[in-house]
Amino acid sequence: MGSLKRYINLKWAYLWLALGSIFVPLPFIYLSFKGVIPERAYQHLQLLLLFFGLAFIAFRYFKKKPLTYRQWAFIIITFGFILRLCYVLYTKGTSRQHDFMGEHGHLHYMVDIADTGALPLTNDYQYYHPPLVHLLGAPLVWLCLTLNLNKNLIIELLQVLPLLFSSLTMLAFYRIIKRLHLSERVRIAVLALAILHPFNLILCGMINNDCLMWLFFIHAILYLMIWYEKATMKNTAILALCVGLGMMSKLSAGFIAPACIFIFACKLIPAIKAKNGLEIKAIVKKGLCFSGISIPIGLWYPIRNYILFNQSFNYVPHFNTGIRYHGDVPILQRFALDFRNLFPYVFQSFEDTNDWVTFLKTSLFDEQMYQEINTSAIILTVLNLILITASLFSIAYVLLKDRKASKRLFYIVLAGIWALLFVSHVIFMVQYPNLSTPSYRYSYPTAFIGAVFIGRAAQLLSGKKAKNLPTQAFCVLTVLFVVFTVFAYSSKSFLI
Repeated sequence: MGSLKRYINLKWAYLWLALGSIFVPLPFIYLSFKGVIPERAYQHLQLLLLFFGLAFIAFRYFKKKPLTYRQWAFIIITFGFILRLCYVLYTKGTSRQHDFMGEHGHLHYMVDIADTGALPLTNDYQYYHPPLVHLLGAPLVWLCLTLNLNKNLIIELLQVLPLLFSSLTMLAFYRIIKRLHLSERVRIAVLALAILHPFNLILCGMINNDCLMWLFFIHAILYLMIWYEKATMKNTAILALCVGLGMMSKLSAGFIAPACIFIFACKLIPAIKAKNGLEIKAIVKKGLCFSGISIPIGLWYPIRNYILFNQSFNYVPHFNTGIRYHGDVPILQRFALDFRNLFPYVFQSFEDTNDWVTFLKTSLFDEQMYQEINTSAIILTVLNLILITASLFSIAYVLLKDRKASKRLFYIVLAGIWALLFVSHVIFMVQYPNLSTPSYRYSYPTAFIGAVFIGRAAQLLSGKKAKNLPTQAFCVLTVLFVVFTVFAYSSKSFLI
């Protein structure tokens, strides 16, 4: 039994999830492609598992045999993986994609590298992006082409990559939450929201560079915390690799850099004040190590494109034409708090000229337009509005009231990352008035950070007078959000 337990821990969890993400989907993708297993069956499976899970939890509760946090975490991560797997299996590889098809799209990027064994000699369309995800996808494309597989089957198989990235991100969420000053019940709710948020499903089927970039971004947050607690050279190198590889996936990962500078300064300034020469020297060495690893890895491709194509470091292709362009809409109309178009059609529409409405809709259902409106999607949208409102209140409340928290610095860093992502996204929306720019995929970690702050605020408010009601309300809200996420994503309208 002892030999078995050694393989059921966090270190091995990365390996098990990686192997599961790569090998478990392959036979099912093939069988679904051949029509042996209908796509609808996977939606029924996730509903069945949801009901079974709720029944099991209720049974343990009434038998007064509550689950431990580790058991809860195992259940949530396992269910999160199965939901992601089911999503990939019932979603066509060409559905709910971004900049994937077409000449110089992400698919052609991978195919070109597979064909030539070299980087592209143009920066047209999506070729301006750094190539990490395309370098990872090219061997799979090459193998599939060598085996003369059907093109559509190749596209289905490529979904294994974002499934892998999204699954590994779950472990980073788990490890971050463990390091925060949260009660066990709150940790469970935060973990469930972070892992089972519907945009995770969207990301795990998205064959572009977003999911890989967020994988490294979330791990960079994790290793910032680890580095602050134990500033070894090993942790410095891992943090630098997370930042560098994130930027080699997509330059947006560079938004973690200010948080890194802040944490390094929090170590360096006290050493300077104490005139501790050895500590100053050690921190400077680690700063140089961090820069020496992250900067070359993160910036070599933008530098290459600058030399070859005179491409600026903040280059974004202009998309100021077409039906999605709304630069002719007054900016006050675009950013007013006007949610009239949010209901009853809770999916994106060409009539949505308000960027906040588009942001809210895409945070749950991406940029897809569906014919059928289901009740579960409407309820999920209402619950989402409640959670977002609660998160805004909670960020302010925790920063103002939680002054003596042992992990206060981490909350300041998380709030700073949230603010930077939000502000940069708003600037992006202003600069590029398009129906695609308010997409939630540019602000993905804000849901996780918001959940952390809701949990912490609920814990602070659950004093003797409140009788633990805020924490209980947060847990109930989380359960409802997860249940209606599964209900909404089990609708036939998602089979496109």
